[in-house]
Amino acid sequence: MFPELSSLQTLECELCQLGKHVRSTFPKRSQSKCTSSFSVIHSDIWGPSRVSSLGFRYFVTFIDEYSRCTSVYLMKDYSELLSIFTSFLNEINNQFSQVIKILRSDNAKEYFSSAFSNVLSSHGILH
Repeated sequence: MFPELSSLQTLECELCQLGKHVRSTFPKRSQSKCTSSFSVIHSDIWGPSRVSSLGFRYFVTFIDEYSRCTSVYLMKDYSELLSIFTSFLNEINNQFSQVIKILRSDNAKEYFSSAFSNVLSSHGILH
């Protein structure tokens, strides 16, 4: 198509070279610092739903980073987060003899209330 390009031995264009690179494969397992179950928990609140089921319009999830075990709790209002988290914390402690070290969440204001922060600090949980 372009006879003038037939004499070129190499392409000096950086973008052409980068376009031919093959990307590295993704690791099959993330290089997580988590070494035991329930030491790092990810949490998120979803809602409100347009349709309520038995009055529940929200739910909160707690996901263990190590095992990917997921707990889902239904809520009628955001204000129930503290009591649900306390219940979840006690369940992990009693059923599995584990303690939560780190709680990761989005920046929802419910996670930053003074009462919720007091529960986290009294149990030594980093947020």
